[in-house]
Amino acid sequence: MKRNSNAIIDKKFREQKGLKPGDNLSEKGDLFENKIELTYNAGITKEKGLEFIYNASDIAPYAVGPISIKLSNAELQDIIAPNSVLK
Repeated sequence: MKRNSNAIIDKKFREQKGLKPGDNLSEKGDLFENKIELTYNAGITKEKGLEFIYNASDIAPYAVGPISIKLSNAELQDIIAPNSVLK
């Protein structure tokens, strides 16, 4: 991997929530901790991107519900292997 996949997940989550790079995720993003990391609970989207799914209570209170982060093929280019099915 060329880039940190956790950084890509963090950036996309912040975009979805309308948060700035320095915002505390536990205070403004409704998460248990001030971080969001890669989950292996993922699937390939129709557009050949990936959707990462965090079940209710995995990283945030149950009331927040499941959290889904979709990354397009273009957003994944720096972290996926050259022979990946996503290419």
